[in-house]
Amino acid sequence: NSASQDYGGFYAVGAVSMISSTVASNSASQDYGGFYAVGAVTMTASTVASNSARMGAGVVAQSSIVISNSTIANNVAAIAGGGISLTAGSTARFIHTSIVSNSAPSGAVSAFVSAGPHFFTNTIVGGAVAAQCAGTATIQNFSSISNDPNCVLRTGPSVGVAPLGNYGGGQPTA
Repeated sequence: NSASQDYGGFYAVGAVSMISSTVASNSASQDYGGFYAVGAVTMTASTVASNSARMGAGVVAQSSIVISNSTIANNVAAIAGGGISLTAGSTARFIHTSIVSNSAPSGAVSAFVSAGPHFFTNTIVGGAVAAQCAGTATIQNFSSISNDPNCVLRTGPSVGVAPLGNYGGGQPTA
């Protein structure tokens, strides 16, 4: 899908539940390439990949978001918010999730933008350019957050990530 303004993939008002879904290869000439959700989002065993936009290329959420066993990868923003952007007051929980190889210009947040609290369990955030994350991490359990030493979410040594591909299972992973 391609939009001449905003919302290349989809825009949702109200709760969104994605199970074994793929949001890929969407573009918006302005903002929100993958999807924009106003209500609560639950995403399980899904992939958001290779979307592009000026801002908010992968996932943009205005409420609570729970992502498990999923991959957000290779999303490209021209300004900021390549992988995930969460608006002020939103909360996020990531369980067994890879947020990798998303990009935005150097000096802009490329992987992860949020003002709200984040909860990470067995999750990888990394594989992007410098200044890839911003926000506050509340709990980080067995997660590798960023290979960028300036990342405010950084927890320690970052693990390497492979390119997005089919490594087993129903959805592409990194």
